[in-house]
This record gives sequence, C-alpha cells and structure tokens, in this order.
Amino acid sequence: MRRRSGELPRAGSRSTRSPSSVLYDGVVDDTTNTLAGVLAFLNETVSESAMDFAMRNRERIFRRKKKLQNFDPFTEEMYAQLSIIRADVMKLVSRYKDKDNHIT
Repeated sequence: MRRRSGELPRAGSRSTRSPSSVLYDGVVDDTTNTLAGVLAFLNETVSESAMDFAMRNRERIFRRKKKLQNFDPFTEEMYAQLSIIRADVMKLVSRYKDKDNHIT
C-alpha cells in the first residue's frame, strides 16, 4: 500500500522496524523513513507537524559545520621545541657531511 506524501510509516512496517544501523546515505536519500525508523527504535513519537518541519529544514540539519580556517594546532612552546630539534638535526647532518667529506 502506498503512503501519501507527509504520512508517517505505520508501526511495524519495513521502514519503522528497529534500525540496526543508520547510514548517512539513508538519512540523506530517505530522510523521512530513516528518521521514522530511528524514532520507532527510541520509542519516541513526534507530531506530523514536527516531522514536516524537520523535512522542510533538513538541509540545515545534516550539513556539516564549517571548519576553522586559521587553525594552528601548535603552541609557542611546541614551535620552540621544534626549532631546537631542527637545529640538532641540522648539526648532525653537517657533522656527517664534514666527517668523511661527504658532499652532496
């Protein structure tokens, strides 16, 4: 039996059985049925108007947040440590070159 647009799936139907997993593609491609299945699994009910609201605004619900553009994971102390280690490595390279006249 075919459902009308906006009508929630009946309890026990294929789309409202307890989901064993929820895939992103399912949420994007079949939002209404996936959400109805999750709600059934959680034993939660929502009004048709709440579901309609979620469907009208789903583009905002499932959009990833923008990443920080100026993210720097290192502190000044970390940069200082990196500088010390870099200087030590450069000294070792220089000694290696000078030791046996290895010139590259």
